[in-house]
Amino acid sequence: MMADVFQSKSLLSILLCPWLFVLNMHAHSKHIIAAIFLILLCAGCSTKKNTPATRVYHELTTRYNIYFNAEEAYNETLKSIIENHNDNYYELLPMYPNSSDVNDTIVKQPGGPFDRVVEKMTIAIQEHSIAAKPRRDPSHPNTQEYRDWLRQNEFNPFIDRAWLLMGKAHVQNQDYTEAISVFSQTARLFNYDIDVVSEAQIWMMRAYAEMGWFSDAESLASTLQVRKLPKNLHDDFIEFYAFLLLRKRNYREAISFLSQTIGNEKNEIQKRRLLFLLGQLYANLGERENAYKTYNRIKGLSTPYEVEFNALMAQSQVITGSVEIINNLQKMAKSRKNIEYLDRIYTAIGNIYFSQYNVDKAEENYLLAEKKSTRNGIDKALAQVALGDIYFDRKEFIKAEPRYSDASVILPKTNENYSKVEFRASALKELTPHLSAIARQDSLQHLAQLPQAEQLKIINAHIAELRKSEQNKNRDNYLTEQQFRMSDISSQQLPVTEAATTLANRRTETVFYFYNPQLVSQGKSEFLRRWGNRSLVDNWRLQGIGTSDTLSFPHSLAQSPSHPISPSTGREVALTPYSPEYYLQQLPISSEAKAESDNIIENGLYEGGKAAKDRLEDFDFATGLFERHLKDFPKSSQRKDVYYQLYLLNLQAGNCSLVQNYKSKIISEFPESEYAASMSNPDYERIIRNFAQLQDSLYQKTYQAYQQGEVEEVHRNYEQALKLFSNGDLMPKFKLLHSLSFAQKGDANNLEKSLKELAEKHPESKENKFGQNILASLSEGKILAANASAVSGINWHTPTQDAAPDTLRFSDEKNTAYSYLLLFSANTTKKNELLFAVSDFNFSNFQIRTFNTAYIRVSSYEVLKINPFRSFDEANRYAEMIESDSVFRQNISSEITPLIISDENLELLNTGKSIAEYIVFHNTELTNILADSIKTIIPIKEMQAVAEPEKIVPLEPEKVDEPVVVPQQQAPKQPERFTIEQRQVELERKAEEALRQTDNILSEKDRERMLKEREKARKELVKQRERELKQREKARKEELKQRERERQQKMKEQIGDEELNK
Repeated sequence: MMADVFQSKSLLSILLCPWLFVLNMHAHSKHIIAAIFLILLCAGCSTKKNTPATRVYHELTTRYNIYFNAEEAYNETLKSIIENHNDNYYELLPMYPNSSDVNDTIVKQPGGPFDRVVEKMTIAIQEHSIAAKPRRDPSHPNTQEYRDWLRQNEFNPFIDRAWLLMGKAHVQNQDYTEAISVFSQTARLFNYDIDVVSEAQIWMMRAYAEMGWFSDAESLASTLQVRKLPKNLHDDFIEFYAFLLLRKRNYREAISFLSQTIGNEKNEIQKRRLLFLLGQLYANLGERENAYKTYNRIKGLSTPYEVEFNALMAQSQVITGSVEIINNLQKMAKSRKNIEYLDRIYTAIGNIYFSQYNVDKAEENYLLAEKKSTRNGIDKALAQVALGDIYFDRKEFIKAEPRYSDASVILPKTNENYSKVEFRASALKELTPHLSAIARQDSLQHLAQLPQAEQLKIINAHIAELRKSEQNKNRDNYLTEQQFRMSDISSQQLPVTEAATTLANRRTETVFYFYNPQLVSQGKSEFLRRWGNRSLVDNWRLQGIGTSDTLSFPHSLAQSPSHPISPSTGREVALTPYSPEYYLQQLPISSEAKAESDNIIENGLYEGGKAAKDRLEDFDFATGLFERHLKDFPKSSQRKDVYYQLYLLNLQAGNCSLVQNYKSKIISEFPESEYAASMSNPDYERIIRNFAQLQDSLYQKTYQAYQQGEVEEVHRNYEQALKLFSNGDLMPKFKLLHSLSFAQKGDANNLEKSLKELAEKHPESKENKFGQNILASLSEGKILAANASAVSGINWHTPTQDAAPDTLRFSDEKNTAYSYLLLFSANTTKKNELLFAVSDFNFSNFQIRTFNTAYIRVSSYEVLKINPFRSFDEANRYAEMIESDSVFRQNISSEITPLIISDENLELLNTGKSIAEYIVFHNTELTNILADSIKTIIPIKEMQAVAEPEKIVPLEPEKVDEPVVVPQQQAPKQPERFTIEQRQVELERKAEEALRQTDNILSEKDRERMLKEREKARKELVKQRERELKQREKARKEELKQRERERQQKMKEQIGDEELNK
């Protein structure tokens, strides 16, 4: 490397001297400058020649032209992302605003805001990389340093920065597999420069951490920790290692590294984010004082009010001395600039009271937060969750349900309470309709038994409360509207220049509504003025005047006409919630109305008990509902089922006496029932206690028997399941396997009969939907094949769209554009893992060719598409390489199916042709293999699997139809898992192999061009060797002559000495 530097400096001095001379010349100066420029351009533009001139030219062009612009674009884009990101202060902040979300299930498409940087660096590498070896300088000392320089892979001394910037851009784009491939290639190409290798490995560590590949990231971290790094790389390592520890949730260890990162951070916005994150870590670890001090540091950094407000809210959660905090928060609530944050402030006050076990004051402030919320955002949702928890603990489920339901819509899935809120909202949504019906009918029946004067007193008190509530609601809406109007006025009071700019922008561009704060604020004011403060519910426009929970009477019980006659005036009155007749006409006074009301209560108690037991899993509450059912309705037709439910509940609780009591009642009062027959089994209680495990075990055996074609075993297991697990959640699956076993025998009649029974007993199940597809096929006259194979995981026979016309035919043209597809099951294959495996293979094997990789869907199938290929043969050679590559098969974790297909035929798959049809066409027309299946790529670890019984995966009926047996390749011996160092060696080996294989992929024209270049290079090498031999021969002769002259001189000197002595 030093030799290159010396040669470059000498060349620069030679080139600059004429320029200095030219400055003093006036005549013909333009011609001389143009001539020199032309000479430099001709000498430096080619990357095929490796001379001092070409190295200087390409280094300067890369550094000050392409790289400079790309680095500026990189920095500006990153700065824009940091400045425009809105942080969620309710959760642990991410270190980077564009970091990957571990909970995000949306597939990331390649590319992003840093694509321009990637493109520029790709051009820089393609046009200015110098891989050709230089001529050996005979005059240069043959030192080890010089020999190492000659052996390196790249001779543009600045191209390593292009590789690194490209990898960084991929990281910022969240294309982590591409980034890892780039950094791996960088470390291989520049393995002689330890700083370049270290920087690549540091960024690889971040990419691994982003993907959740913590073992790979830790391995790199261990290597880097013992290496002496320059300060800039050491700072990067500290930062990314802090990020790795945070991703691993090792918060205590991450604090020291994060603190160092904050000290090195120059961007104020990013520094505030990291400080807030550090405060959150201290708070999570219970270090309240350190958390408070850290939040306090944020205020001195020109902090915007929103960030400062969130820091104050965070401090309120960790500071001691609750009285002072509450007073400060209440003062903040009175400030006009905090109108939009009232829900946040009152929630914070409620949290303080709740931490002091003052639940009543906490509830009061949570209700204020819910009431005064103007944004209906996460602040209100958190207050509703807190209220829901209070009501849930009190068993006030009717009040808890709307809070949980509203909050579940707003809370992000990353919130720590999300799973609890979603579960309770879903369970209570099934339970509360029954509880509301019971409470309503209880109130109606109680009111119906009172004297009319007492009834009117209660109803009039309710109406007065209703009017007061409506007035308060209108007043709140008015105040809120005024507040928004004030905010509108203040937002419009801009300086003249700013107002002019705003108007000009409005004339010249259209801004999305929700990106314009003024329009949003005006919209809120207009909505509140027109509609009031509506709840976030379906059909909100139809929301009428609110009524209480207990007096929202059903119209089905009305005994009066729609416009009843008032007993006092004799006139027809309108039914509104403000008239007593609205309620009186709904009271169950007649025997028929009372019976109907009782029936609602009876059904509500039973269904509510089941919902509390099975959905909410509140066994005590369910027991209370069932026991009331027996008490209030002793002659109910549901008594047998209530006994059984109480039997199960007490069996769950271990109340042996009550278990025997309800068991005896069922056997004595209902001896012919299914329950009595099941309880006669002496093992029944053991089965019930281990219901889930035994049901699952029997299903696994049944599924395995079905896969092996043991039809009678499937039937026997189904009959056993029918006796023991008739109410189990796996019964639809048992029934489906029972039905499909008839298909294996070719028994269409019993198949049809069994599937109809499945539809009758389990109409809403996924298994029934699958069964209906089979029934539809049978109705179309399709014939079952006897001894058919079991349904496989992926069904290639399913058409991708509606059936294609018979006139459509696959094309057998081989010299056209082809793609290589990898088909897989989304349940078993990780997309990022497969994408990385393919990218790693491409980067390791192809330095000239580049391939596009993208996920597509062919109907319901997940497909990774790799292209372009210019012909079938070219795609087939690629397929042979990747399918036989041991590292690729090491990097995939599940079986995948490859498919070579032309772009034209791929379009046919999207218009109705099935994959099975194409497989037959592929094997018969393109490859002449007489088979209706295609080989699969099997991971190495599956080839070496130990022969031990595995748990059978439950059948996924909605993804299967008619099976195709997919033969697997013979499993070779599994190699040992590569370490990072071994992988580097393997990449180098494959890179050399790729250079030998490249000409197999190139076109004839490219092959001829490369052959000519190789022949030219060979001749040049022969000439160079001849010149070296001549130079050596010349030097040898010159040395001999010199020795002869020295010998003769010595002889003359000896003769002269002898004569002098004489």
